[in-house]
Amino acid sequence: MKSTENKLKVQPLRTVSKPLYEELISELGKFHIHSFDVQAKAIEKDDGMEIILHFGESFSQQLSKNFTSKQIENTGHEIKEFIRESAEKMKEIMIADYFKMIKP
Repeated sequence: MKSTENKLKVQPLRTVSKPLYEELISELGKFHIHSFDVQAKAIEKDDGMEIILHFGESFSQQLSKNFTSKQIENTGHEIKEFIRESAEKMKEIMIADYFKMIKP
């Protein structure tokens, strides 16, 4: 028997919603976070989509949040807030990873 997670197909956000992916990358750029620093994925659902962001060393850190179709279509406040909060967390983790890497 397959688990629920296996039934829901995880796809790159870029292929599921290119405008949302471009908004994400644009906003992350304001924090000096580049497209190669994050893996953005999505799971399409009946009532919207779950956005999943992997980042950090070996992309071991993950943040995710569900959004309704209406929020996605309008790139509403909730999405922008999620991106901003995610960017702050990514920056914090990336700085910590950097100092771990250069530590003798």
